[in-house]
Amino acid sequence: MAEELDKKQQQQEDQAQKDAGDKKPSSGRLVFWIAISAVIILNAVVAVVLVQFTMPKPPKPVDLSQEADSTRIVREEMEQMAFSDPPIEAIVNLKGSEGMRFLKVVLVFAYDAKKYKDLGAILTERLPELQNLVIDRLSSRSLEDIQRPNARDEIRAELKRLVNRQLPKSKKSMFFFKKDIGHVADIYINEFIIQ
Repeated sequence: MAEELDKKQQQQEDQAQKDAGDKKPSSGRLVFWIAISAVIILNAVVAVVLVQFTMPKPPKPVDLSQEADSTRIVREEMEQMAFSDPPIEAIVNLKGSEGMRFLKVVLVFAYDAKKYKDLGAILTERLPELQNLVIDRLSSRSLEDIQRPNARDEIRAELKRLVNRQLPKSKKSMFFFKKDIGHVADIYINEFIIQ
């Protein structure tokens, strides 16, 4: 009977060891699943943070009163602008073309009519002088110079600078004070024909 008790006790100890052995792998599995869960949660948090920081910001709503003010200012500036009359028309032979290629240009000068009331009359008075200036400058250009992508802008800027340099700076008024004549604000090219 003692042997039976020893056997039972042995079986119970074996069963306890077996149960203890089963618990160890089960605790390892638990740690494994906790680690996997933690990694997934950490990845989700990082993804949300990255999306928040890299997402483009929505455009700010436009302040309609500010837009209306800027439109009004531009409209008022355009209403103040006057244009030279008559326009300057020039037909020139291009440099290096042996008289075979020519350029026809019609230019209009823009200026602030409210600020410089006398400038229109001065531009009309000096029309032959300004036309000669335009012809001299354009005839010094070659066909390659004229056909470059930004040639028109260069021509406008150069002619504007030269015309403003050609205009008198001031004139004496009734009380012998010098009055600013003004300057050409912009030059518009109405025709630009290369033949």
